[in-house]
Amino acid sequence: MKKTYIPVMAALCVFPIQAATISASVSQDTYIRNDVNPNTNFNGDSDNELLVGANGSPDNLRILVGFDLSTITNLVNSDGGGNYNNLTINSASLTVYERRGRTASLNLIVSQWNASFSDTLATWNAPSPDDTTPGASLSTVLGSSFLIWDNTSDNDQATISLNTAALKSAIQNAASEGTLNLVLNSDSSPSNWYSITSDQAADPNRHVQLNLDYSVSAIPEPSSASLASFAGIALCLRRRR
Repeated sequence: MKKTYIPVMAALCVFPIQAATISASVSQDTYIRNDVNPNTNFNGDSDNELLVGANGSPDNLRILVGFDLSTITNLVNSDGGGNYNNLTINSASLTVYERRGRTASLNLIVSQWNASFSDTLATWNAPSPDDTTPGASLSTVLGSSFLIWDNTSDNDQATISLNTAALKSAIQNAASEGTLNLVLNSDSSPSNWYSITSDQAADPNRHVQLNLDYSVSAIPEPSSASLASFAGIALCLRRRR
């Protein structure tokens, strides 16, 4: 009597999934304002702060932040075959830290921004060479959080959960591959604004941070896939007498 042994070929074709958790500190940031001097760049503010909210009129203080995510995009290209369907973002959040204490409350909104910018050049009237809309064009909202901080400096912080599907799309469609640029603004009433720690502050642990848990499914090299197929066929044809 002959018995045919057919192994599970799927096991031969499973390739590793590259998974990681990163906390990326902001690579550049600045704020733009329309309450005073809309043509002035405020990078290097002497208080090491980024202002967001409303000062006198609604939504006239906005923050621009940029992150280097080349670690992720390089992995998608090298292991995932350049196909962003192989990128899975399991969770994502943005953490901001209070700089100058101020008693206020506001709804902080995080939006995708499909434009490149320079933190030393951006102004309210000219935020980017790619986006000349005053105040920057707001795209897909990634997340928001209502903040209530006190007037003690450097003691509060907030973590805003981000929509993983929208964030993945933002990474894929960034103005420059490997970067992610965001706009922080608020729809709260006038005179509600906050001071957030900028990348000029001495303590890097209080810079704006993007926290990501993600994985990339690896695509096999053609030679590896062929070997796996041949091995599977050979094993399927093996018979024991």
